[in-house]
Amino acid sequence: MLWLNIKIALQALFVNKMRSLLTMLGIIIGVCSVIIMISLGEVTRHNIYKQWADLGTNTIYVNNSQEARTGIQRIQGTRKYLQYDDVTAIQEECPSVLYASPVSTTPVLAVYRDQNWNTTIYGVSDTFFAIENLETEEGRLFSDRDVDNSYKVCVIAKKSAENLFPGENPLGKIIRVKGVPLTVIGVLKEKGQSKGGAEAEDKILIPSTTYKIYIDGSRYVGFIEVLAQSTLSIGAACDEIRGLLRERYKKSESGADVFEIKTLLELLKSAQASLGMIALFLVFVSSISLIVGGIGIMNIMLVSVTERIREIGVRMAIGAKGRDIMLQFLVESVVLCMVGGLIGLTLGFLITIAIETAYKWPLMFSFSAVLVSLSFSVAVGVIFGFFPALKASRLDPIEALKSE
Repeated sequence: MLWLNIKIALQALFVNKMRSLLTMLGIIIGVCSVIIMISLGEVTRHNIYKQWADLGTNTIYVNNSQEARTGIQRIQGTRKYLQYDDVTAIQEECPSVLYASPVSTTPVLAVYRDQNWNTTIYGVSDTFFAIENLETEEGRLFSDRDVDNSYKVCVIAKKSAENLFPGENPLGKIIRVKGVPLTVIGVLKEKGQSKGGAEAEDKILIPSTTYKIYIDGSRYVGFIEVLAQSTLSIGAACDEIRGLLRERYKKSESGADVFEIKTLLELLKSAQASLGMIALFLVFVSSISLIVGGIGIMNIMLVSVTERIREIGVRMAIGAKGRDIMLQFLVESVVLCMVGGLIGLTLGFLITIAIETAYKWPLMFSFSAVLVSLSFSVAVGVIFGFFPALKASRLDPIEALKSE
């Protein structure tokens, strides 16, 4: 009986091809949109994850806690700051830590002869380059000797070099930052974005001791960047750092730690959650066209019931029951939605392939998107086909046979 109803539904669909196509248009557009949105969302998520994974997921950031920063502003003299000594302690006393570096930053105006450029100066140790996986395009990175002796040297990023030294080789040149002369010893290779999400191509790096003495004059650091021995040892490294800093600092009045420990993995998960919410919203917007398509299906099915009253009457006269008539029209509605869904699915895949090929993105398709789209199509067919099917099943056979 079910196969017979499907056969009748397909025949009805092909008898009125243009009307069927126009009826299915909403479903086609809706499914197509859902497939494109979900597939492109998957590609975006994959690209971001890959970019962050390439940067290394075993990085740990140690900051002053928000509560501590609030306390600093509220109660002078009782505030807690991470200090350069903490970096040394983490490096020496935490076995799961490979490298640790202080990171202090200040926006500055860098000057070279008649050229000047607004950028950011970083005070870091020589281990920072290993943590951030930075290399020079020309020249060299500064060493532990430069750090220990507070040499006035700097390594500059590509964009800073291009703006301060247009048409010149920056190596050996002296720039001035806050009146302090710094000799350029290296230019970094282009990298794009740093692990913390900051612009990586516009900055000046100097030894942390030079920064402390000549730029900042403070014993406190902005934050501490740490590289764990491996991704598997991140948890152990965080526990060791937390235990060490709790020994060195008392907790705040509320009992909370005065520092915060975050990993790149946590930041990545947070970014993925945000992307997931955006993708969900886009799918919701796309689903509206499916609902509109469903309303079109219901309208056409009502017209179909009116046109086929005599046929319904004949079927009832030879023994068909109300539930058989209802099943027939429900199946027709679902078949109509399913065919529309399959066309939308095909179009969505073709458009996705065209976009991903044009932008040279990896080809990715979501199996869950296919399931969601087709399931939604069936649901639309059942929900919006129910009322016309019910109306057809309640027709009086005698009145139906009298119909012209």
